[in-house]
Amino acid sequence: MPELGKQLGHRFVFLLSVARSFFRAALDFVYPPFCLLCGAYLEAKEELICGSCWQALPLLTQPLMPVANLHILAGVPAWFDESIAVYQYSPSAQELIHQFKYFGMQGLAKELGRKVGERIVQHNLAGEIDAFVPVPLHSQRLRERGYNQAELLARQAGEMTGVPCWKDALMRIRYTQPQAAMNREERRSNIHGAFSVKAGSEIGRSRIALVDDVLTTGSTMNECARVLRQAGAVSVMSVTAVRV
Repeated sequence: MPELGKQLGHRFVFLLSVARSFFRAALDFVYPPFCLLCGAYLEAKEELICGSCWQALPLLTQPLMPVANLHILAGVPAWFDESIAVYQYSPSAQELIHQFKYFGMQGLAKELGRKVGERIVQHNLAGEIDAFVPVPLHSQRLRERGYNQAELLARQAGEMTGVPCWKDALMRIRYTQPQAAMNREERRSNIHGAFSVKAGSEIGRSRIALVDDVLTTGSTMNECARVLRQAGAVSVMSVTAVRV
């Protein structure tokens, strides 16, 4: 009997080892053990992006800026008050966001959201925000992509700062074409009238941090802010991981 128990014990250890190997192989298939930016092999505690590439991403010298200093709306009335972001737009930041947004790398939300939350804490802004509201996706786009990257960022920033995330407060009521190849005017026309505040939401008299992945021309952010302000929001702050 002791010999049988010993054999069973060895078999259990063997099966456990096989199971671990299988699990690791499956995990590596979903999250390859190579950096998405430089291709280097990831260390045990690294996920998706290596530490060197995180360090190399260019930080904004002025993370918090009044909207008047952004010079991106080109004469269009601004509906949000200020912008806070982490990274300066660059080829590496662009690739990071593309992986996060279009290639299913939802795991990037944890670190990006944490860094966004850190910026908010560093500038003592958490007490000036009643809720994070993510820029919404249309239901069709959400089905295609499987997740809303802005919502993932908003949730992580909320966990970091203790500020709630109102993920359904703002709705996208009209399907819009992708804007990457559009100029400034085309973007404004494309996005106008695409959003609405959900009935019964608490937007009125609230201070909103509007969350998206990137602030480029500001067209989407400004249109969302317009709808929020017209619904009674006291203030709207643009919160993004990257800013042009």
